[in-house]
Amino acid sequence: MDARLTPRERDLGLWWVAATIARWAVGFVVCEAITSFISTLFIDGLIIGAGVGIAQWIVLRRRLPDVRWWAGLSILGFGIGRAAGDIATQGLPTALGEGLTGAVIGLSVGVAQWLSLRRVFPEAGWWIPASVIAWTIGWFIISYAEGLTGSPDVTTYVGGAIGAAFAGIVTGGALIWVSRRARSS
Repeated sequence: MDARLTPRERDLGLWWVAATIARWAVGFVVCEAITSFISTLFIDGLIIGAGVGIAQWIVLRRRLPDVRWWAGLSILGFGIGRAAGDIATQGLPTALGEGLTGAVIGLSVGVAQWLSLRRVFPEAGWWIPASVIAWTIGWFIISYAEGLTGSPDVTTYVGGAIGAAFAGIVTGGALIWVSRRARSS
């Protein structure tokens, strides 16, 4: 398989990464704004999942019309993953806990999004490990940046954008890969 990206693949990848970064930031800002009113791990996950899932669905909807449940599944997957990850890692050292929380988020959202992708791509199962890798490292970077200052500031947003970009690059690459595999079979 040719390693070079077609113009269409490059556009998809760039929009995918931009959507993941921008909507993570929006979700994070909303979470910070409502923290004084209500804040649970599940609600935070739902909000961030809504930002990321809706933005990714906007990128996908014209290219893959059969993924109409993408946003809803992403919201649910991220919410469950965030709550389950944080509960499962209580008492662990911070770095290990944040990495494992990211892995649980990646697994949960990866399985949820796979439910949409499997209808379109025969090898969509690769989406799940890609999502686990993407969010394990991405969430670790996001959490590390947030923990540097203890409160949201420029460092938190720049670090969060880098973590979200990493997750977007890995999942965008996986999306392009499974799409190419489907076209070549």
